[in-house]
Amino acid sequence: MSEELVNRQLARLRALLSEERTGVSLIEAEAQPGAEEAGALHAIGYRTARPEVDVSVYIFPDWSKHRETGARLMSEFSGDKDVYARTATNGPMLFFPHPRLISGKGREAEHRLDQIMTAFAGDE
Repeated sequence: MSEELVNRQLARLRALLSEERTGVSLIEAEAQPGAEEAGALHAIGYRTARPEVDVSVYIFPDWSKHRETGARLMSEFSGDKDVYARTATNGPMLFFPHPRLISGKGREAEHRLDQIMTAFAGDE
């Protein structure tokens, strides 16, 4: 069941984060932290360029499992004012973007992240 769940969610995720929906080209990258460290079934990362935005998405067995992980990830960055960390959920997926804002393109990175998060939320 978990492999089927992961495959279904990855298909949903790719549709949600398509360039057509986000207006941004996302490049697959390594999730930070990885799936095992986050306690997830699967993790995938994405990155944008200019401004650089890093995003990790985790797939859990069900939606209730990601609450603790989201809180833990946010607490890891709570004292770092140069990181614009946020979390969002969509079903069993946890969206964790964490762009650094020290490049001089902080506002652009925040705007880019907002575009991606809106697409991730879906058509709710």
